[in-house]
Amino acid sequence: DGGVVLCGANTYGQLGLGSSAAASCTTPSTVGATSRAAVCPWDSIVAATLGDQHSLFLSRDGGVFVAGRGGSGQLGLGDTLDAGRSLATTPCRLGKVMLGGRAVSLFAGEDFSGAVMEDGSVRAWGSSLSGRLSRRSLGSVGNSFETLPFLAGPSSVGAPVVAVEAGAGFLLLLTQDGELRGSGASADGQLGLGNRASRTHA
Repeated sequence: DGGVVLCGANTYGQLGLGSSAAASCTTPSTVGATSRAAVCPWDSIVAATLGDQHSLFLSRDGGVFVAGRGGSGQLGLGDTLDAGRSLATTPCRLGKVMLGGRAVSLFAGEDFSGAVMEDGSVRAWGSSLSGRLSRRSLGSVGNSFETLPFLAGPSSVGAPVVAVEAGAGFLLLLTQDGELRGSGASADGQLGLGNRASRTHA
């Protein structure tokens, strides 16, 4: 029915409930089943993904809402503040991440986030340590107005992308022609390139 059922730790507001109280997994909280339904149209959510201490929610119209820890810009809202710990900072009160287009899927890592866009491009934001955002620049994205995702532009992939999976500090990207590419940390060979060198672009 498009509702979102949430439970677990909530220290940084990552459940998006307007508080930092944990939610029991034996009786999880259904967002939208309370008075908050008037604030956030949770019945429009079609997918969600989780980072280390933050969450992303994809709406039916391709918008992205966020909650949780924002210290590295991983919420993509133009600051480093947390979201979801008060009713004033619930995901829909803060609005959608400004992506400049319609997202079709989401991914999230330790301290970064992203979306595959309708046109096959990839927008990624948060910490770019070791190249995990697949950008030639190692500056963080989404932690200031000047680096909002739609202003920072797409990641450096060079081909339309159909799917992305994120590890703690790396990305694997599947292109439209079936090629698997990777960027970010590879100290344990997680990019599968035959070496342990980090890669700043896919």
